[in-house]
Amino acid sequence: MGKIGSYDYPETQIKTLIDAVEIIVNKFNGQLNSDKTLAEALGHSTPTSGGFIVKISDLRKYGFLEKRGLIATSRSKKIAQPLSPDERQIAISKAISEISLWMAIYERTKSKQPNSEDFKLHLKDITDDRDSVVKKGDKILNLYKDAMNYFIDGNANKNSNLSKEYDNMNNLQRPQELPVSESTSEGMLLLKVGKQSVNLEKNDSNIQILMNILEGMKSNPHQGKVKEKAIN
Repeated sequence: MGKIGSYDYPETQIKTLIDAVEIIVNKFNGQLNSDKTLAEALGHSTPTSGGFIVKISDLRKYGFLEKRGLIATSRSKKIAQPLSPDERQIAISKAISEISLWMAIYERTKSKQPNSEDFKLHLKDITDDRDSVVKKGDKILNLYKDAMNYFIDGNANKNSNLSKEYDNMNNLQRPQELPVSESTSEGMLLLKVGKQSVNLEKNDSNIQILMNILEGMKSNPHQGKVKEKAIN
């Protein structure tokens, strides 16, 4: 677990942790009794290696492992064995939202992919730890960007048509024809869910949400057939 100022932050990319979650849940049925077995399954030679210890700490920081033992949380089960793509995405976004440093940065920058200079200035203001920003700023930026690739901000998009469709997915009967995205007029996207369609502003946030939904569907091929058209 990393630390800057008064903030703790995970030092492992979230994609690596999601892969670990899937191994723990799918290969070991969500629980192990041996550190050594898990270390080897995650590619470490010994459970005393620094990399393994950091990874376990970060799994707990994101709420993927219980505080004691090597037991997957209900959040991990929603990610590794989701009932729907949106259940998986919501679980991941919830985990990211609980990292106070990531949310403090996002609230200040209003960006999931800020440039290095702006990021470091905001990080210094947030943490009041200039020396650590100089030493760790680039590493923290890369960890932040990686995490935010998986994050959907329901608050920032609460007025968008896409957010409303996404939030209501659990309450709707899933159609046989799943989302199709294509270009419409310049600066707009068209999302089709079955017979329904909605025009969306073409911006990074909406494009990322589309990508996350489609990526989740790829992980669940039995949900239905996905058709994709390029987003220009």
